[in-house]
Amino acid sequence: MQIIDIHNRLLPAMQEHHLDLEDFYPHIEVLGPEKFLKLALESRSDVLLIDVPSLEGTPIDDHFLSLMNTYPAVILFMPHPVQKSWKEWMDKLMLLSDKVISIQSLPMDASQWGLVKNQLLFFWRQKQERARYREQMVKFSQEMDELIRGAQNEMLKAKKIHEGVVPKRTEDLKGVNLTSKYAVGDGSGSEYFDVIRGQNQVYMIFLHTSSYLASSCLLGILNKYKGGDQGLDPQLFIQEASLEMKAINEHKKKPVDVQILLLKLDQITLQCEGFCFGGFELFSQEKGSRALPQLKAFSETKMNEAKFSFGLSRGEKIIVFSPGFIFNWNEACTGVDREQFVKTNGSMPGSELLIELFFQLKKHSSGDFLSKDATAVMMEVNRHGIQKV
Repeated sequence: MQIIDIHNRLLPAMQEHHLDLEDFYPHIEVLGPEKFLKLALESRSDVLLIDVPSLEGTPIDDHFLSLMNTYPAVILFMPHPVQKSWKEWMDKLMLLSDKVISIQSLPMDASQWGLVKNQLLFFWRQKQERARYREQMVKFSQEMDELIRGAQNEMLKAKKIHEGVVPKRTEDLKGVNLTSKYAVGDGSGSEYFDVIRGQNQVYMIFLHTSSYLASSCLLGILNKYKGGDQGLDPQLFIQEASLEMKAINEHKKKPVDVQILLLKLDQITLQCEGFCFGGFELFSQEKGSRALPQLKAFSETKMNEAKFSFGLSRGEKIIVFSPGFIFNWNEACTGVDREQFVKTNGSMPGSELLIELFFQLKKHSSGDFLSKDATAVMMEVNRHGIQKV
């Protein structure tokens, strides 16, 4: 506790009436104006006691008021007879500060000192409660840190297992050989790639989201189409996905980032068409970059703008890069052009080229995982396949 009293009035008066502050305030410091004005601007938990004449002539400026605000409360003591200059100083302080909780006249009898004691005890108990609360919060924070560390360790194990179990996937789609590779990132969100078969048609679905909840919802929709004869209805999927994302975003301050590429391949004509929402890239080793719509966000209202179509030729190799792959490449392979890298290594089989591409991503990585999930898919058209014209 701190007391401003250059006249040594307050402590002797308290002792005379058996008010021993040391019983609950072990550290009592008596200050003069000069020392008070040099105190640090830091939060304090004890009441400030002021003998008003001790501060006569002290300017009540911004610095003085800032110091007053570091205390939870202030009690003023005014000796009698009252001098005009003391009262003027006190009135100005009362006008500019709301920290003063009582004004006491000196001398005081035992009952008045008893009221002051009750005021001091009230703030002392608050201080004790705050200390106990801080201890509880520290303990809670430590427990939460432990839980989070455990959850992070479990997540890392799960990601490690996932990356080990599904590093590469190869499928023969009647004239088109499909190879995909995926790498785990330690950032938020996820990527997903899958193939849904229909009658002489194959649907390839690429998902990139900033939310595991969004990914789960979209995967739930896709699962309805698996195993059926008709394959995927892209427009219906987009409508259903849009409704799910609207429901999720209603409860979020920042909208979830959702990027989707739906590609339908006709296995007889080798025609490709679909919808692209987001920053996907598609390269042909023979024909160069295939232009895809580059919409910034997923939106059902942008379906016409998201449409694309192109044809494949026999022997052609097409590679699709996800937004996560592109992000990691730009971060790890500064100055290296992806399209040129694909062309330069065009003689490699698709699976080996994917391995080399992901090696480029990881060779500069300092951790176990990339910054974000990454997906790349290679489509290789059989050079001797039968194509309907």
